[in-house]
Amino acid sequence: MKIFNAVVFMTAVFFFSACSKNDDTAFKNLKNSLTGSWKSEGNVEIYFDWEKKNDEMLGKSYSLTGKDTLFLKKYRLYHKNDTLFMQMAEYNNEQEVNLFSLYKSFFGKYTFKAKDDIYPFYVIFDLKVDGWEYVQTNTRGNKKIGFYFITN
Repeated sequence: MKIFNAVVFMTAVFFFSACSKNDDTAFKNLKNSLTGSWKSEGNVEIYFDWEKKNDEMLGKSYSLTGKDTLFLKKYRLYHKNDTLFMQMAEYNNEQEVNLFSLYKSFFGKYTFKAKDDIYPFYVIFDLKVDGWEYVQTNTRGNKKIGFYFITN
């Protein structure tokens, strides 16, 4: 019975540590996993570039139409006061920046929640073995847009 209790206890510790929100660990995992150039799979081609810059991550998303480049959004991930933040702005409008903070993390899936009531309200980075998924959705989850990215 003691062995069974020990196994149950260790399983519970592992499970709760894996699904707890640890912003410092999340930031390290995202920095290590997102750095580089990425291309979406599927019919719509979207590109994401992430780079480490001091104690933050800078990202940009864009699409190519023929010889033209259409810049979509700029991103900034940074850690401040024990909280992981993400800023997102339209590429050509840096005056209007939307602020998100890490809401929850679970086995490589990082959900950021907007500070204000905007769309997208949630932005999710779901890290996989061969790439990562980017999802943005509203508060009810019924206006979901997502792309799967692989190394470019």
